[in-house]
Amino acid sequence: MSIGYFLYKISTQSYFKLIQLIAPFHERAGKLYRGQLNPILIDPKATNQKRLWLHVASLGEFEQAKPVLIALKNHLPQLQIIVSFFSPSGYENRKNDGIIDYAMYLPFESRKNVQIVIDNINPDWVIWVKYDFWIDYLNEIYNRKIPLYLIAALFNPNQYYFKFPGNFHLKIFKQFTQIFTQNIKSSTLLANFKIKSVIAGDPRFDNVNQLKSSQQDLSILDSFWNNSPLIVCGSTYRKEEKAIACVQKSIKLEFKYIIAPHFVDEKHINEIAMLFPHALRYSAIKKGQDLSTIQTIIIDNIGLLAQLYRKATIAIVGGGFKKGGLHNILEATIHGIPVLFGPQINRFPEALELVANKSAYVFQDAQSLLKQIEHIYPNRISMISENASIFMNKHLGSGEAIAKAILADIRH
Repeated sequence: MSIGYFLYKISTQSYFKLIQLIAPFHERAGKLYRGQLNPILIDPKATNQKRLWLHVASLGEFEQAKPVLIALKNHLPQLQIIVSFFSPSGYENRKNDGIIDYAMYLPFESRKNVQIVIDNINPDWVIWVKYDFWIDYLNEIYNRKIPLYLIAALFNPNQYYFKFPGNFHLKIFKQFTQIFTQNIKSSTLLANFKIKSVIAGDPRFDNVNQLKSSQQDLSILDSFWNNSPLIVCGSTYRKEEKAIACVQKSIKLEFKYIIAPHFVDEKHINEIAMLFPHALRYSAIKKGQDLSTIQTIIIDNIGLLAQLYRKATIAIVGGGFKKGGLHNILEATIHGIPVLFGPQINRFPEALELVANKSAYVFQDAQSLLKQIEHIYPNRISMISENASIFMNKHLGSGEAIAKAILADIRH
């Protein structure tokens, strides 16, 4: 047993114990812990039936994988898709997605759980998305000679996997049947360790393109936006919300605002309401209500954000003040609107590229946010829209390409 693997076991078991201890007092930990206790109730696989097991950490990784699942299903209509989630944000929001035949929380890693899960799922092949490498699960899949694929992989030299003691992951990476990376930097890094991969791009581009064509009824807000310039603030945290509140007080332009925070628990919604004392909650809106005098609406539920961006003049996306925390900016970019976010973007190639081609802008605080908005609106909106369209079109097609490569490998 390597030192790295030993430390991995100690840290993961400690984490699981911590989740169990705080579950009665912490909402998300409680959902995660209780989800682990649910029995696996998958029907036995029928004769000649093919079954795919997809594992994702959370909601974002599922959305990233969805174009691949759709493409696989188009080629194999009878394919049964089992999806395991680690995070409640993934399971609770997507457990009833139409592409999924069975959704579950991934049980905490133990020798017993690994055997039970793989025996019950009985997959013909397995797809892991981006990261969330549960070593005992991956080893057992490999030992059973089940084809194992990693998609949307994104690596950089500073990651734990490439340094002692985390470099025991390199052995795990070599066990994947195929690795599909998002960019050339990731593939080059793997090649330095004699690990083969294919540069396939990021399927999230296909996912947001598919979302763009879907329509959700937002007519209840017609009198709110009423052709006014609109700033949609998506997946925000406290730091972005404070900056937005300052901007709203000082900006000369008469924008309207929608605040759609990452967390919609009552405590956070109340905190936002204190920053925007004249705002109206989405859940309080009545059909036919005149919203023309309302400047700010707080979205206190989930599932609307991707559709709200289609009405935006400018988008502000949260998470950019946490290392590795930036949320999905492509949901806004697909609509050809400028996107603003915090400065921690080095782990996000799409953000770096959008900033470079002047389709997105970074802000450090309320003052720089105000400056960027005044720089963008109204004179640069048309240019940004054109740049964003070129950027998005360049990156489409990854989902179909990955699906075809997996099918070709399986049928080989």
